[in-house]
Amino acid sequence: MMKDLAISWKTNLPNQSDSINVSNIFVWVYMIMGVLALAFLLYGVIVYISSRGDPSGVARGKSIIMYSIVGLVIVILASAITLFVEESL
Repeated sequence: MMKDLAISWKTNLPNQSDSINVSNIFVWVYMIMGVLALAFLLYGVIVYISSRGDPSGVARGKSIIMYSIVGLVIVILASAITLFVEESL
């Protein structure tokens, strides 16, 4: 038992629990980033609606909405790329 443990320590091979922990960290980060993107989307909608036709408020609301959608797409693509790489290893 101790000899097996020493051999695996010397070879420094990653075990299954290490990859599961890293995978869980990525899942949590992507979930938090997705929630933040959705919160900014909601904020942009509120800014857009509360501008009441003021051109600067409308433009600010539209840009917040656009950038939050771009952020959400980036989070989804990053999650898909991570899943693809994780499955191919």
